[in-house]
Amino acid sequence: MKNDYGSRSWLEGHYAVNPDSDPWGLDWRPTQQLRYRRMLDSLQHGVGDGWRPSCIVDLGCATGNFTSQLGRLPGAAAGCVVGIDVAQLAIDRARARHPALQFERASIAEAADRFAGSVDLVTCLEVLYYLPQSERVSTLVRLRDMLKPGGLLLASSMIGRPPYLDARALQDLVGAELEIVDSGTLYLRPFVLLEKSAMKLGRLFPRAALARRQSRLGSESSILARLERLAGAGLPGLARSHAFVLGRRV
Repeated sequence: MKNDYGSRSWLEGHYAVNPDSDPWGLDWRPTQQLRYRRMLDSLQHGVGDGWRPSCIVDLGCATGNFTSQLGRLPGAAAGCVVGIDVAQLAIDRARARHPALQFERASIAEAADRFAGSVDLVTCLEVLYYLPQSERVSTLVRLRDMLKPGGLLLASSMIGRPPYLDARALQDLVGAELEIVDSGTLYLRPFVLLEKSAMKLGRLFPRAALARRQSRLGSESSILARLERLAGAGLPGLARSHAFVLGRRV
């Protein structure tokens, strides 16, 4: 792993060589849309029908796809969602794609200082593994301190060798600071590998076809959800791809 892995310069470099999209296909890959849907389902189950958040912060928002979905949560107040990323190119693209939402460039530490004790929900998806091992506990303290009493943190990680976290490591990290409300594992690894291979080999999903692919995401995600259940039942050890945890500040 490169020494600058996950740094601002590393991220900016990836955005710079992908001028029309995010570098990871988060806004069109069916596996990622299913991942978002599964975590939103967990969140809505955890908060119940009467939840009325006044402030939601999406840390590591990239180009804002998940941020926009947070803005459509039932009960979310208008203008309550803020997307934050350390990469300015990500923020620029998020603002262009979702002009009705608020996006800001900031580090986790800067966001934690600004939003201390004022947030109903912090989401931190696919971010923690970018941090050095030595900084992860202190970062969880910062995320906890952003929350109001009863506020929620939704965190996720790809599952794999370090620096990635498996389901147990993620639960232990979050559980040291917050009460675990829910957790889950996704079994998308075979499909993720296919998507990534397609992205690398000749760009089989050209940018010109992005709009058509986005229009098909609903049907693709439905099929993929069934395939994911089969993979989880038949090959759970090989198919594990992502873990997520929902924690509450008590």
